[in-house]
Amino acid sequence: MKIEKLHTMDFMGIPGKKVWEFRDKVTVLAAPNGAGKTSVISALRYALTGLEPEGEMIHKGKTSAAVQIDTAKGSYCRIKKLGKQSRYVMNGKTTSLGELTRALEEEMGVSVSNAKIITSSELLQGLDSRQFGELLLNYLPEMMDKETVISRVSNATPLMRKIMEDNLPGGDFGTKELDSFFAFLMEKRKGIKKEIMEEEAVIRLYGCDVPEGENEENLRSRLDELNRQRDEAVVYSQKVSAYLQVRDAMEKNRAAIQQIEEELEKITAVRHSGDERQAVEELMLAARKAAHAALDAKKLDRANYNTLKDAVETIRQPTCPLSKNILCTTDKSSVLGELKEAMKRACESFNRHDQECREATAKALEMEEKLRMIDCDNAAADRREQLERQKQQILETTLSLPEKPEKGPDLAEISAKIDRTGITLRKFQDHKKVKESEEKIKVKKAELEALEALYSAFSPKGEVKKEITRLYLDEFSGPCNEKAGKIFPGMSIRFVSEEGVSVQVDPKGTGQYVSFRSLSGGEKAAVAFLLMLMFASISGIGILILDELSIMDEGVLDALLAILKENGDEYDMAVLACVSHADTLEQLKKHDFWTMVI
Repeated sequence: MKIEKLHTMDFMGIPGKKVWEFRDKVTVLAAPNGAGKTSVISALRYALTGLEPEGEMIHKGKTSAAVQIDTAKGSYCRIKKLGKQSRYVMNGKTTSLGELTRALEEEMGVSVSNAKIITSSELLQGLDSRQFGELLLNYLPEMMDKETVISRVSNATPLMRKIMEDNLPGGDFGTKELDSFFAFLMEKRKGIKKEIMEEEAVIRLYGCDVPEGENEENLRSRLDELNRQRDEAVVYSQKVSAYLQVRDAMEKNRAAIQQIEEELEKITAVRHSGDERQAVEELMLAARKAAHAALDAKKLDRANYNTLKDAVETIRQPTCPLSKNILCTTDKSSVLGELKEAMKRACESFNRHDQECREATAKALEMEEKLRMIDCDNAAADRREQLERQKQQILETTLSLPEKPEKGPDLAEISAKIDRTGITLRKFQDHKKVKESEEKIKVKKAELEALEALYSAFSPKGEVKKEITRLYLDEFSGPCNEKAGKIFPGMSIRFVSEEGVSVQVDPKGTGQYVSFRSLSGGEKAAVAFLLMLMFASISGIGILILDELSIMDEGVLDALLAILKENGDEYDMAVLACVSHADTLEQLKKHDFWTMVI
């Protein structure tokens, strides 16, 4: 991976917007102390990995800071704001931290967490032996095979070997496959423990004493005999049920016939003919018609009477009927007499028609009642005929009462015996299940013991990783020593597998190795450089970021710059930071490194 440009805005000690171009493979940032070298280095690390520097990241007096790197594949930007969530931009578009991280990891070829360490000598130097070992294990050459790994497990039982042979991959593989196998062991252990618990639950559920003096064969024979007796009892029960059903049906028929006969005795009505009913209905309708005619005549008589009455009142007036202002002197007595005679006849006609209306209405009511009685008699006659048909149907039903069954076996008693015998038999069956579960637990505990031993052997601190690490440590120490001898004549570096991997150094070739932390500042910086160069090469990230050149003396720095020059194929780009002393600048010029003076 190569960074082409770095953009900063109000980042740490760098105010405003700045753009830094990395033209050559090696770029040296040269400036006096406090001029911003550390800020540029921190900006690079922050943009690449999200590693925030110590102290204030946002320039004093500003509310936000931004860092962006441009590569051949795209641009990646992180924006930090006071009191707000950080923002992330990729190729000019807002994105999430997860998407930004995935894209960077794909281009770098390593995880962001490992990149933080590989690009920072300070973090690299701060690793303990376990952490350093885990980091180193990520980049072991994939040269292991199944037999190599199995041979590193001490005291492996046949079952342990079978588990490894069945579940380790074939061919060559690396530590990721070891981690996958360790995860498999973890899940397998959980599964076996769960299966053991399930079998123990079976034992708790079915655990019981087997009755003395009994055996499963006798119980099965007894159960067969009881089942035969139960079949006989079922047949007897069915016969009894059939007998009772017929008896009850015959009794029900007798009761029904008795009830019908009692009801028939109460029905005395005689059926009327249709002609008889029609004649009564016609008389009823004629009477209604006569009543309506008499009523209409009454209304007409009343109207005539009222008209005549009004005429009499008019004639009796002294004025002329044609005008109230003219007095009438005509003799009206004869007219009044005629009108009064007509009123008398109208009154007599009203009374006659009233009498006729009353008589016709009474006749209609009489015929209505007679018609109702005819309908009631006919309905009763229908009911009598219906009851007689029902009686005949019952009499025609042939029921034959079977012989009453003789006393047979008691079904309830036999069923109770079957239940008791079945319970006893199940105790034998449960005892068999318990024995089977005990045998399964024995087998599974042996498998669990093998899994536990393998789980311990393949754990991060287990013997397998320790032995595999020891096997390949020389793969790493050889190239480091080749370069170390060019910086400090006689210097030797070795990686020791103990609770992880520790770095030990023989600074002067005396055979006396000391821990990395015991080295002088210049020695430590040189060894850190070699380790970072090694990781940049084996991890594939290809980026070196060094900011401790100023603590090296002239000879060490010259040797380090020469190594950088000679081993350019092991990295894609290197960014170095140093104080711009004249002698340092001269050395940089000597090795033809492009120097960016800040």
